[in-house]
Amino acid sequence: VDTTNPLWQSSLYAIHARAGTVNPVHFVILSGDLLAHSFDCMYKTLLPTATSDDYLAFTAKTIRYIVQGLHQALPGVPIYISLGNGDSGCGDYRLDPTHDAFLARTAPILSQAIGPALPSGDLASFLTDFEAGGFYNLPLAGVPHTRLIVLDDLFLSAKYATCSGAHDPAPAAGQLAWLSAQLSDARQNHESVWVVGHIPPGIDVYSTLRKSPDLCTSAAPPIVFLSSDKLAQVLSANADIIRLAIFGHT
Repeated sequence: VDTTNPLWQSSLYAIHARAGTVNPVHFVILSGDLLAHSFDCMYKTLLPTATSDDYLAFTAKTIRYIVQGLHQALPGVPIYISLGNGDSGCGDYRLDPTHDAFLARTAPILSQAIGPALPSGDLASFLTDFEAGGFYNLPLAGVPHTRLIVLDDLFLSAKYATCSGAHDPAPAAGQLAWLSAQLSDARQNHESVWVVGHIPPGIDVYSTLRKSPDLCTSAAPPIVFLSSDKLAQVLSANADIIRLAIFGHT
């Protein structure tokens, strides 16, 4: 169900072969789920005596492997990455709300993925923001007067839980407040904005139809991706400056 390594290598070969033949590649955007489905289950099955810290280290190593492959295919091209619901050191849809160890380990890898497009003066704020909630914002390489705002909207998912399995609404509220502040700052600086996340706002059509195959006669409400409409409301309220929103997941 997921990309095998031969398919991954074939994709990298095709990317490298086609890049620059018509137009130069200014950047890459990768909108989440770098780790395969059931990654933790497969790891525990293959390595039953491994510790949780061993697993955490392996998740970071896997993400580094993906980033290095893209860098080899596109030397010198910045790679902007958002994390998906599968990108976690403690299970699908799970991250700790503060001081998450997975975010701390992947922050330097993702900063290296961006490379020289991440100004040295912005590195400290990038690491601070990413370690706090998996988000960051930077000038978008090759696109004048445009800011890239990257979310980890796992925290906004209706399925989100901490690594211990508890419900915690605080990181979602914090991320939305941060997003609103970045959009306000971009407006004041007369910048356009691209927003990147993984889980989109709106209806989860796949899960809704699995639950209610005959949608027209079902009384059950549709299943939605996020725990509220607040992300959609923030994006709509700033539609005058948001030029593009990119999500994966579906």
